[in-house]
Amino acid sequence: MKSLRAFRTSSDLPIQRLLKGYAGKFLMKLKPGLSAAVRASPFSTSWSQSGKLIRNALLIRAIETHDHAMICEFLRDYWSSSVSDEFYDGFAHRYETVFLAHHQGIVAEVAKVIEKTGAEINQVIEIGAGDGKILEHFSNHLEGIPIFKGMDINAAQMENNRIKYAESPRLSFHQGDASAWLAAETRPGTLLLSNGGVLEYFTREDVRKMFENLGKNGAPCLVVLTESVATDHDLKNESETYPYGFELSLSHNYEALLREAGFSIGFMKDRLTTPEESEIVGRWIQIVAVRMK
Repeated sequence: MKSLRAFRTSSDLPIQRLLKGYAGKFLMKLKPGLSAAVRASPFSTSWSQSGKLIRNALLIRAIETHDHAMICEFLRDYWSSSVSDEFYDGFAHRYETVFLAHHQGIVAEVAKVIEKTGAEINQVIEIGAGDGKILEHFSNHLEGIPIFKGMDINAAQMENNRIKYAESPRLSFHQGDASAWLAAETRPGTLLLSNGGVLEYFTREDVRKMFENLGKNGAPCLVVLTESVATDHDLKNESETYPYGFELSLSHNYEALLREAGFSIGFMKDRLTTPEESEIVGRWIQIVAVRMK
């Protein structure tokens, strides 16, 4: 079985992807105008095979130069465009087959941490809310919290959610840039939620600032994460961030970043996926972290 390993250098990439990258680098020199256009709109424009090869070459160059910001720009372009509809359509079952089957226990762990610490949580903010099912699940099981806000970069999906959950007054959905929106919405008593691989689309510095801002302006506060990381990322000894997987999302050391921002870890689970979940071995990190002041 294939495993979602980190790409610490471009030589860690599969040979087929490297070959496409070489072809793309040649085309970048041959067609500089097309290269600039792909760089500006990597996924929101439908590209020919030449454009796709150039896109791949740009991503490989980003690995070589450790330009994680460019990787995240490409990923944001994908998720904010209609191209991402294929994900929502093809993986609508993830709530049942992934979250309910393997991850829903984190809600009970949140309740335990809140009870143990006495943290007064008055709002839950989910970034990367997608179809809203996870936020609805949390609202159904954390009845003492009055406000649940979901935000996502995809405007069409958020509008769908507003219609779908119109009869759920505790839920609201918003479109925007997560870092800026979260900074504006943070107040004491905030629980920040991400599920299913969201923060992997942000640079390490973006995630660090997100946690730091929440800790300074939202305490008492919680961070509740279910995030994917590279299967070979040594979280005990590697604090760095690495691209990994087919889409070159980013594997962060979330525990290290949270501790750096002054959070204590109330719960943590590190597991590999089962063959029933996927033909490719992946890895999930679940964390409930708290900062009281």
